[in-house]
Order: sequence, then C-alpha cells, then structure tokens
Amino acid sequence: MPAQDPAPSPTRCGQSAGTSRAAVPSNASLRCPPLSRRQFLQTAGTAVATGFWASPGKCALDSEPAGIIDTHVHFYDPTRPGGVPWPPAKDPLLYRPALPEHYATAAPDVAGVIVVEASPLYSDNHWVLDLAERNPLIVGLIGKLDFRAPEFGKQLDQLMGNPRFLGTRVSALEWGPHWERFVACDRILEVIARRDILPKVLQFCQRAPAQRIVLEHLPFDSSGGPEHRACLRELAQAPNVYAKLSNALQSGRQEPGRLDSLQAEALEEIWQLFGEQRLVFGSNWPVSDRVGTWVQQRDALHSFLSERSPTAARRFWGQNSRMLYRWSARTLRQEAIR
Repeated sequence: MPAQDPAPSPTRCGQSAGTSRAAVPSNASLRCPPLSRRQFLQTAGTAVATGFWASPGKCALDSEPAGIIDTHVHFYDPTRPGGVPWPPAKDPLLYRPALPEHYATAAPDVAGVIVVEASPLYSDNHWVLDLAERNPLIVGLIGKLDFRAPEFGKQLDQLMGNPRFLGTRVSALEWGPHWERFVACDRILEVIARRDILPKVLQFCQRAPAQRIVLEHLPFDSSGGPEHRACLRELAQAPNVYAKLSNALQSGRQEPGRLDSLQAEALEEIWQLFGEQRLVFGSNWPVSDRVGTWVQQRDALHSFLSERSPTAARRFWGQNSRMLYRWSARTLRQEAIR
C-alpha cells in the first residue's frame, strides 16, 4: 500500500503524482529452501567460517546480518591501464583500488552487493559486468547511460544482453525519444534525491507510472528545505518509487557509528513516508569511509531498526532489494533471501 502523507503541507512540489499507478507486488513471505545433504554441509562450513549459526528450527535469514544485500557500492581500479575518470586522483581517500576483496574486508557477512556506476565512460559498465562474472558477491549493476547520446539505443541493447544489468542511474531527467524505449525494458531507474531533480521525477511518474524508480542517498541533507520534503511526500504516494537509505551517516553530524537526534528524525520520516516494504539499504562504500566505517554504518542502522519488527528488518536488509531489483541469486545465502 502506498504510504500516507502524515500531514498536509502548505508547500507543493510540481503536480501531484496521482494514484493511478501500477503497484509493485507485495513481498512474498520468508521461505527457507530445502537443503540437500551437500548443501547443508556447504552451509554449515560457511557458518563456521563466518562465525554465524542460526538457532535451531530457524532459517539463517532470521539473523539480519546473514541477509544483507548492499544496494549501493562502487568498484573501480585506478591502477588499471588508462586509469579511471572517477574518483579524481586528487582525492587521497578514494583514489585507490576498490574491489570486491577490499569490500569483503570492510563489510563482513554481506550476502551480496549491487554496484552503482559513477564513471561517465560507457565502457566502465562492461568493466563492472566482467568483474561480476568472476565475483558471485555481485548480484547486479546499476549502470550509467547518457540518454542524450545518439548511440544510446545500441548501448542499452548491449547491456540488456547481460542478466546482471539491473538498470541505470541518471543525473538529469529530460523526457526525450529514448525514454520510452528504456521504460519498455522494465529496468530500474535511479536518481540522486536532490531538491532540483525531484519535481522532474514527479513528472516522470505521470508519464511512466509503472516505471520502478529508486531515490538514492536518503535521507538527504536537511538543507533541502520544505520544498524538498514536500516532493518526497508526493513521491511516497507512488507505489513504484522506493527510497534507498544510503546516506545514514553524515559528516560532522554524530559520533562515529552513531546517529544524532536530527539524523534519527530524518530516518524516521523517510521510514514513515515509504513504509517498510519500499526501503532498501545501501552503504555507498567506499565514499562512506568519509564519515565512518561500513561496520559503524551498519551498527547505527541496527540501532535504528531495533524498535522495528524482525520482519521489517529482514525486508530492509535484503528482501526488499530482491523484490525491487529482481536480481538472481548466485549463492545459497543469496537464495535464502526471499
């Protein structure tokens, strides 16, 4: 069900998103797949190696860390031939190899990740997909395409040939000749939830009500003001618009790994607007290292979720991502997330 506007706002954001939208099907109930003897032994070995074990009679996913899908990470390698256009060489924190093995050290017990491309190079979409072939941790890619490019259609067709291409992110939303083709592909559209772009997202919803849209990096900085919050309230009425909590910790706002009262209030507002079935977790690693470690971010969100039900926590950490992105499992731990 779409989230309800908690209170009327005197500020409007463009036109109303309306209510005649094709709803995304609700979550299936959590099911533990039956295990063969070989699968059981494999799962047991993984449990011992990672220090995780489920209590008797329960699916492993009953423990939230075992079911984490991180929907927002960046993988790149500045040491490769030709280097990378992002991050810039002048950034001492980020200009270093950021690859699955580095992420696995920083983020223990994650079942899978979705890579979000930040490079403007079309070829880097394929670089990540090639990386995914060798790393089952990667369940999918949100690429980066230029909808204004003459070769957009050809590029989209090439990416659609790979099942781990889950969609694309954009920095601008200007309806053009390529949009209808993308909408017909039934892939995710991701946008950074900036104040200047949200009114255009509302207009996009009216043109393509069935399009699945993810708003990145929420909760956004409070400097967005009342208009930004009004836009979020209207977008929350659209059942195919999801919120990605990939900005939980913000620089200078709290002790390491802890939310301050303002940030907790911002998270609560997003939670109430979108509801437990339309929220997904994203770390924004390694950019998140600017404000704390991956573990500190996870622990802060665990604290925030402690007042929610176990079902709500499982949805947030993994189940919602599978329903939304429709990624295919590559490991037993990923398959358990249902």
